[in-house]
Amino acid sequence: MTERPEQPEQPTVDPVPYHPGLEEIFAAAVKDEERQTPAVTVGDDNPIDAVDTADADTEVEAGNTDSEPVPEAEAERARTSRDVLYETIGIELINAGVFVPASEFVDQVREAAGSRVAPRQVATAVSQLARAEYTITPESVVEIISATSGDRSSRQQRHSDDWRSLGATLALQGQDGSPEGQRAFIGMARAIAGPSSNDMLLLRVALALAETGQTLDADLVGKIAKRLARSAADLSPDDYPALVQSELRVVRRARRERTARSHRSSVGSRRQVAAGSNADKPGPRKLRPGNRRGAGVKRSIRRQRDE
Repeated sequence: MTERPEQPEQPTVDPVPYHPGLEEIFAAAVKDEERQTPAVTVGDDNPIDAVDTADADTEVEAGNTDSEPVPEAEAERARTSRDVLYETIGIELINAGVFVPASEFVDQVREAAGSRVAPRQVATAVSQLARAEYTITPESVVEIISATSGDRSSRQQRHSDDWRSLGATLALQGQDGSPEGQRAFIGMARAIAGPSSNDMLLLRVALALAETGQTLDADLVGKIAKRLARSAADLSPDDYPALVQSELRVVRRARRERTARSHRSSVGSRRQVAAGSNADKPGPRKLRPGNRRGAGVKRSIRRQRDE
């Protein structure tokens, strides 16, 4: 049988002697504390939380908050459109094998042009040169910018990046890439597409068509835009490449069928002309109704026999 360990003796605490004035002293201290604490109402049921919220708001207003801003959000706020353009130029240069900082490349373009070229113009020219797999140099960029420079109308201020891309693409293909040439190209395409089309639709169709490596043709752009005009309001920029590819196959198929029909009709017309060349020769004599061919010959033979 195991013996229980002896429990240590608990120290004895003498009770606090009762003092008849302790209750009055405690009640007075509570009243003094309530008078010194300001009443804060922030719409919260818990007064302690309300005081903490008020203190936190005061710290935020004074700028003395310990919470640090998120680095990604702060970096995103610090980014400007200029930074985005330089980043785009740098990516295009690296993909094309030109390992030059974007800012330095822009300075080289400005030096070659002899004027202050906007980074947005450089970005558009570099993008189109890279898409067409041309060598990207400051001189080639200056050529594209010079070919697309000119007075832009108020119509070209809307979707200005698409207009610049169209001009650069036309210039690379040996067409008129000036603002006047851009407006003329879109005007011819719109005449084919009809009044239901607009500049945004035609520009996006043209650029998506250029992405496939096709030579820009106003007739082809107008026909594709005409087929997409009804659903253009529901399309996003990312929807155009696949749709333009599909509609391009449809338009090409219709062209081949039309060419085949015109070829067959031209062969038939030549046959008709060949047959009509013997029109001066007399054809077989027509018989009167009820007569048979050869009946007159048989009748004459009978008469000879009767005689």
